[in-house]
Amino acid sequence: MANESLSSAQIKLNFSATLQNVISGSSSGNPASASIAADLISGQIQNGLLAGQADRLWFSERRPLGSGGQETLDLYQMVGIDIGAGAGNDALGQACIFENIFCLIVKNEADSVGTLEVQPGTANSLNAISAQTVANGGGLEPGAVRVWYSPVLGIDLSSTKKNVKFDANSGALSYSVYVLGRHDDEESSSSSSSSSSSKSSSSSSSISSSSSSSSSSGP
Repeated sequence: MANESLSSAQIKLNFSATLQNVISGSSSGNPASASIAADLISGQIQNGLLAGQADRLWFSERRPLGSGGQETLDLYQMVGIDIGAGAGNDALGQACIFENIFCLIVKNEADSVGTLEVQPGTANSLNAISAQTVANGGGLEPGAVRVWYSPVLGIDLSSTKKNVKFDANSGALSYSVYVLGRHDDEESSSSSSSSSSSKSSSSSSSISSSSSSSSSSGP
């Protein structure tokens, strides 16, 4: 099995906006404008197996769903999912096992027609991902993004906590999924540790999410 290390993982989320008083010459005494510029997520996750460290990256962009279609992704082992290097493997051909996810990003692409619903799977559900549906007002309209970010403990996965279901409501769509995590939640002499990175094939990732309103905005 090929060795892997995560050479770089940068996750950024910036929020900036200005509220302007459009009434010229207001005598209320209130400020003419109010601005916010906040760095909500800004940092780099290092390679490794300790808390706050990651060694696995998986992504699949523009996955198509016809209107009314659905699919369930196994985020623990990616069983049956082939992104180009074999079913259940990452982009470098190594088997995926995510015991922790530190960052999960789901996007309904802007050129989609339907609304993307994201919710725990029917069996072996990943309940840490709350239901985002049209019925509860949380469905992702075209261009909407959801970000789950937990940089220290992460989202815990296992063979019984793994499945997430994606549905296309009221039209066809394309959606993308990005996963950054760790394949072993116990420190060990794993082939993916940073000490062996000089001998291993390296994968470099830069996941950036920024918006002038909110990158996790929905309908």
